Order: sequence, then structure tokens, then C-alpha cells
Amino acid sequence: SLLVPSAGFGKITFLEASFNEIPLPDQSVDMLVSVSAIEHNNYDKNSEALKEFQRVLKKNGRALITTSYTEKGQSWFHEPSQ
Repeated sequence: SLLVPSAGFGKITFLEASFNEIPLPDQSVDMLVSVSAIEHNNYDKNSEALKEFQRVLKKNGRALITTSYTEKGQSWFHEPSQ
């Protein structure tokens, strides 16, 4: 994982980690943002990833998750990132 302090973004910290094993304590973040990345996760593990998001979010925390748009259904998921 990679933890990078923000540069000019106030209290924001950027973290690069596996969706399924976020190296943060339970209920430790106010907001989680994933931009066009979750489609690179193993499709069969996405429910596990969402549970992990929920685990690290504080009560009343928020998640912003975006994906690429397609009409291809499940086949739009890319090969998992290495």
C-alpha cells in the first residue's frame, strides 16, 4: 500500500491499496473515493470489496464510487490489476 499526504488538499490523504484488504482500522475514514478503478477488481470479489469499504467508513461516512459506462454487462470488467 502507498499512503501519500495531500498537497494542498487540506486533511485529505491518498491511499493506494487492494479493494479487498484496506490497511486501515475499522470506522477510520469520513469519505472513501474510488474513481474508475473498481472495474479492475476481480468481479467475484466486488461484494467483498464493498464490505471492506463499509468496514473502514465511520458511521455516517460516505463513499463515492464511479465506473466506466458500458452496455456490455458483466463482460465490461477488465482483467484484475496486478
